[in-house]
Amino acid sequence: MRKLLFVTIFPAMLLAGNVGIVLENHKGESSYKVESPTQNLESKLYFPFELNTLGLFYSTDVYGFNILLRTDFMLNSKTTTGKDYDWYNNNLTVFSTSDNKIDKFNSYSIAVSKELFQKLNLTSRILHKNMDMFWSNTIEQDFVQNKTSTNENLSLEYQQDFYQLNLGLNYEISILDYLQLELEPSFIYAYIEAKDSHILRNFYTTQYSNAFGYGLKANISKQITDSSKISINFEYETYSDNDTKMYYYNSVHENYLTLPSSYKYKNSSIGLSYVYMF
Repeated sequence: MRKLLFVTIFPAMLLAGNVGIVLENHKGESSYKVESPTQNLESKLYFPFELNTLGLFYSTDVYGFNILLRTDFMLNSKTTTGKDYDWYNNNLTVFSTSDNKIDKFNSYSIAVSKELFQKLNLTSRILHKNMDMFWSNTIEQDFVQNKTSTNENLSLEYQQDFYQLNLGLNYEISILDYLQLELEPSFIYAYIEAKDSHILRNFYTTQYSNAFGYGLKANISKQITDSSKISINFEYETYSDNDTKMYYYNSVHENYLTLPSSYKYKNSSIGLSYVYMF
């Protein structure tokens, strides 16, 4: 996919436009809750994450529309603390913490904008990204048997594929005659395919969520030459699906259980970008 994007971008650079590079820090969290109403059981897992990414992008104007192509990949990630809660009859029975580390991340997107009025643009963005995480060094507290256990092995792999659509408005404001501020609130629809492999327990689950939410982007940029500028970028997004299903599979891929569940995702980022205009 990345090769295809670059094959698309570089011939297009024969057209006048902008090329840029962006470094970003992301902090966020995925989580899900699953319930078994007939047994009064409930579980909730939290997957916090933090990573640094490098992005490359190209934009140009075509027939009154601005088109932007972008790809991002991970430079490094930080180990965070994943949390797993189990309740029975609304009483916490088991709680565990694990080291959570992103193993793989990449993202590809295309954005199209159209000026509605002066400095006000209608924007849309289609994005696909995947993010794989691993848990290890698990510490589990069993409150029923009143004991604590530890395991240093890999215990869980959580894989997420995101297909996301943003629809929003972009508004430009001049500040102090030399700074440009852009604000972009948006509505988000996301389809997420998630697979949670419980390595030590020899089963896995899948979840297919249709999530809705919102996002907010802000850019503060300064022209440094006639053909280049630098920007500080901020972005926050969150979406959730409160009514989806969790499918359980054994080691031979048989679906032996289906339970009601929910899914939630949030992410905030700050970045620094450089843009060259030609």
